[in-house]
Amino acid sequence: PYTTLFRSRDLGGDGIGTMAYDCCPRLQLSGTAGGETVSGEAWMDHQWGDYGWMRAPNKGSALLGWDWIGINLDDGRDFIVMVHRDMRTRDPVARFAVMFDDTGTQIVDTVTITGLGEWFSHETMADYPVRCRIEIPELSAVFEFEPLAENQEISVFGLINTIWEGAGTIRGTLGGSAVSGRARLELHGYGY
Repeated sequence: PYTTLFRSRDLGGDGIGTMAYDCCPRLQLSGTAGGETVSGEAWMDHQWGDYGWMRAPNKGSALLGWDWIGINLDDGRDFIVMVHRDMRTRDPVARFAVMFDDTGTQIVDTVTITGLGEWFSHETMADYPVRCRIEIPELSAVFEFEPLAENQEISVFGLINTIWEGAGTIRGTLGGSAVSGRARLELHGYGY
């Protein structure tokens, strides 16, 4: 039921690296598949802007990769978490998290994503942190992501732009209470 539109922070410090973002984390779907009536939910988001959010001007125009995760908790709250990284060093250059609930959206800048287990692609030779821990201290949130399958790599963009994008489960705590749900993780830049 939520839709938000926001502009993320400038990644380069000079106005080049902005990105607009439209997100609908719980779209209601209905239709037919194989002659049967089906229904469910889908996540839709769309980003646009200049190329600055893929390059870090104040870092010598370093190419940026990212760790992005969209989370649907069973209690109805939803999250986007994004950490932009220098592709070569993997050092974070920008980060944010957004919580959607029935009161609106809350955007915070303090977030970390830490790998807990990797999957190695024999096709692209990339190591992806497909199991991870997400911490959002300002929201008292700690989550762990577990993929439904390890090999969810998309290599259609070539080696440098290979993406691991997959479905999984999420468990953790939010405000001291146990939570769980489903999530999608996108890892870009690990094939540098």
